[in-house]
Amino acid sequence: MQLTCTLLVTADMAAARKFYEEALGQQVERDLGANVSFKGGFALQSRESWAELTGQGMQQSQAGQDNFELYFEEPDFDTFIKRLEGFPIRYAHAVREQPW
Repeated sequence: MQLTCTLLVTADMAAARKFYEEALGQQVERDLGANVSFKGGFALQSRESWAELTGQGMQQSQAGQDNFELYFEEPDFDTFIKRLEGFPIRYAHAVREQPW
């Protein structure tokens, strides 16, 4: 078995897509409306579509669970952090350097 992609469910596809494209510089590989796949192996799925596909009710598919992590690398980190200042981001913690 091979991992194909990580899928994130979003309540606002337009805002999520804008964030990943403009803030994180990701490139859309495929846009199917309710599902947007980015180059590099992750995708966004609309909450309504995900609830329908999985048989979950909308109350079970609420955003804000904070139980995942995406890992990106950026060669110019200081410029990247400045670019993020223009987006409404709720951070789990302040930016900090890790030992690795």
